[in-house]
Amino acid sequence: MNRIKPIISSALISLILLSSHSLFAQTSSADSRRMNAVVAEIADETITLGDLTRYYERNNVEDDYSTDDLKEFLPFYVDYKLKLAYGRDQGLYTDPELQQEFENYSKQAAFSFWLENEIKKEMTEEYIERSSYELKSSHVLIQVDPNSPPNRVNEAMQRIEEARQKFINGEMTMQELNLEYSSRVQGRPAGGDLPWFSVGVTVKPFEDALYNLEEGELSEPVRTQFGFHIIYLEERRERTPQRNASHIFFRGSRDDLSAELLADSAYASLEQGRPWDEVVQQFSQDGSSASSGGDVGWVGYGTQYSADFIDAVLSVDPIASFSQPVQTNYGYHIFRIDSVRSYGNDHQRREELMSQLKELPRYRASREQVLERLSDIGNFSADSSAKSALRTFFGQSDSLAIQNLDFPEDLAERTLVTFDDQTYTTGDFRQWLSDTHADRATTEFSNLWFEMYEEYLLDSRVIPMTSERFPEFEQETDGFLNGLVVFEVSNDNIWNIETADSSALEQYYERNKSQYRFDERYDYTLLASRDDSVLTAALEMTRQSVSLDSVSNTFNNLIAIRDSLETPAEEIFSALNATENGETSDKFTYRNRDAYVIYHQLLEPRTMTFDEAFNRVGSDYQPIREENFMNDLRSEYRVRIYPERIR
Repeated sequence: MNRIKPIISSALISLILLSSHSLFAQTSSADSRRMNAVVAEIADETITLGDLTRYYERNNVEDDYSTDDLKEFLPFYVDYKLKLAYGRDQGLYTDPELQQEFENYSKQAAFSFWLENEIKKEMTEEYIERSSYELKSSHVLIQVDPNSPPNRVNEAMQRIEEARQKFINGEMTMQELNLEYSSRVQGRPAGGDLPWFSVGVTVKPFEDALYNLEEGELSEPVRTQFGFHIIYLEERRERTPQRNASHIFFRGSRDDLSAELLADSAYASLEQGRPWDEVVQQFSQDGSSASSGGDVGWVGYGTQYSADFIDAVLSVDPIASFSQPVQTNYGYHIFRIDSVRSYGNDHQRREELMSQLKELPRYRASREQVLERLSDIGNFSADSSAKSALRTFFGQSDSLAIQNLDFPEDLAERTLVTFDDQTYTTGDFRQWLSDTHADRATTEFSNLWFEMYEEYLLDSRVIPMTSERFPEFEQETDGFLNGLVVFEVSNDNIWNIETADSSALEQYYERNKSQYRFDERYDYTLLASRDDSVLTAALEMTRQSVSLDSVSNTFNNLIAIRDSLETPAEEIFSALNATENGETSDKFTYRNRDAYVIYHQLLEPRTMTFDEAFNRVGSDYQPIREENFMNDLRSEYRVRIYPERIR
């Protein structure tokens, strides 16, 4: 009997699994059939429940929705698709202006996709990883301005290579190289020993080179905004947590006995139990921190303080009530550690580091970073021999306009650049020059033209490479193009009053004329200026029946208008109420200007003319116009809707 049980159990399990798989398959199949149900038809195009649901979810902020919500949304979605179909038949998808706007948006969106979905994410992870360590290093720096001429750059590069080779050969130490090779700033070498620091302290190229070194390794030459460096990593260790510190400070040099005696006296007071704040107030010579109990903020490697000050703070026992007097290059201090930087959890740590990163220039990621990424992904390669041949050709050419220059056939067919599985010849470069530098002379040829062309090639591939990298990008840009089409269709056929049927508008006006009336209105002229002499002269010209156009054209800094309003601005209304018909008001202030109003008359209520009511009529008629337009589309495109299939 016991031997039979396992057999029965195995069979039962198999049956259960088979039933579960069958049930899952049936459920999946049922869901698939449900989502493929046709809920609307526009001409020969079908709209499935899946189409409707996906669009609803993309445009609805609420995750929770019902079939009733989808049924209610269906007519709006059908109208949207109708406008797209109409726009396509009207040729809007190939309209040059819309295509240009779409191209501009797509390129801008492409750069944003790379920055937000890849570059900044990688930058964040890199920053967080590097923040766990601090490094001790030294460097040699030969200063070169970013805009230095090529000969100066080459000279600096040769010298930094020479210095590097001497270190590798064991001929000189970093200290000796710094003295011999580094540029001088106020008589001192620009390079040398660097204090311990962690991520975010130096410029990004320097940091990248340093963090990629092993202890005891010397970098290749690194160019930053300051010039060329070689960097030596002495030691790497886990990051020392920052301390929030307070101090009692005594100003004095290392040989200043009085400062040392004052520090000893303050220390004795603390030892005798006197409150910290009282001792700070009596002794501290740091006026900026004394009022806050000597608080100097967070101190750690990479902060604003000198290296020996940081070392002194970080060497204090955080548990101790206060330190003994300590000497730094600033003077003497008694330190108190108020807290040690810590995080409740990894999320808190990430948030803090993210806030630090966002303050750095590197986080303001740029177009150049995207182009560099495209270059790497697309294996961008420029043929140096083809470049050299072009330089020689231009150097030997007579002074011709680029548009009149022809390349020899053997030169025009040479491969200049390969990128993203595309090949670009010197002939392509010649065509680009004709498009962008047609009137420039061949004698003006510069290496900058190569750089501009290479940037043009990278830029030209940003949209297709983004589509390939991010599947959702095409969905977003397609949505934008559809939005442009819907806007144009709506503007031309519904919103723009200038395209409305004027006879239909007049008929609507005649049927509803009683709705378009003026109530009592003030008829007045307003003159206002910040220049009192201008205002006085303008008022005199107006009294002499000079036209307002002439008055306005005579003066630059003058407001001169005649208007009739039911409720003028408050300042004007007050002036009018204090003025008799046909009279000029007293001077008053209007929009920070001196002003007068000339009160002509109080106009009686009356019905507006069609021209006067035109804009209001157009606005009121718009819903009728939209309904008529959409009904015409529904008829033309044979729209059928099946809300009962949404379940």
